[in-house]
Amino acid sequence: LRSMVYSGGEPKVQDSILSSRGSQEAHESARYGTRLLGDMARHESSQPSKFSFNYVLRLWAKSGAEEAGDRAEELLSKMEVRAVVSTTSKKANSFGLSPAELPRPDALSYQNAIACWGVSAANSYPGAASRAMRLLDAMEAQVNPGFESFGANDSRNYLLDHIYNEAVRPNRYVFTMLIMTCAC
Repeated sequence: LRSMVYSGGEPKVQDSILSSRGSQEAHESARYGTRLLGDMARHESSQPSKFSFNYVLRLWAKSGAEEAGDRAEELLSKMEVRAVVSTTSKKANSFGLSPAELPRPDALSYQNAIACWGVSAANSYPGAASRAMRLLDAMEAQVNPGFESFGANDSRNYLLDHIYNEAVRPNRYVFTMLIMTCAC
């Protein structure tokens, strides 16, 4: 995971929905990647970054596992908690990561998670499409929190800083993935 390269752009997870019967090897790779994230988190010198999390989300999207959607939501939750802990601790960044590396989810994270729900839907997981749609709702809520700043020195702005996340603005790839998920 440490040596992976983040290339951005459109990941090729759409194929995972269309051929959602992943191999046992792909499923084991996703489980192994998830375990590695946990191992990385236990060592100060190897804290997982957003890129590490996104890579493991892609592994789950390619796994063909019915549980892929659930595992993806767990990973998104861990990313969000770690990002909040990193930005709210006494040290500005207790994990030693640059701001770009903080594990706060971005549109690619959600796109991969929606792809995971597509895999789950293709495996007849009940409610998978609605869970994917809830992820879109969560993205939109973070981009449009529904209220304005309270004023320059108001402590309530602190909360807004942790709700608003422009990096999760849904893009065409997210919507395409959601359509594919709902079609399963």
